[in-house]
Amino acid sequence: MKSQTAGVLELLKQHELVIKQLYDFFAGYFPQKKDFWLKIASEEQRHADFLQTLELNEAYVSWFTDNSYLSLVAIQSSIDFVTQERERMNVSGTTLLKAYAFSKNIEDALLEKYLSKINVNIPPEIAHMVAVLAADTKRH
Repeated sequence: MKSQTAGVLELLKQHELVIKQLYDFFAGYFPQKKDFWLKIASEEQRHADFLQTLELNEAYVSWFTDNSYLSLVAIQSSIDFVTQERERMNVSGTTLLKAYAFSKNIEDALLEKYLSKINVNIPPEIAHMVAVLAADTKRH
């Protein structure tokens, strides 16, 4: 079961990094909004870095094993979807309005699908970071 939890944390980290890659792509694709996209890309990197630190703490790994209720399949599906859409936009192109809409949909899905499923009996250190992640996600 421990390896499954490490898998959840690893997939969550990969999810943050895939979204970062999407925002990095948008920064290059829309140079007039480069600073905006790079700023939120750096926040996604910060989220990934935090998730990586959780993987190093056995107590947090145990908590995620017993209480997080996050689905490996759902997280992987979201990773695959964001990756495929970024590749499609790279080939077919996109507009700034579509980029904003896609970004908002991804961020909304994060809030609804992942952050809301984390049990309320969360250790204070994780609760603080989940609150930061949720606030960053809403702001994006």
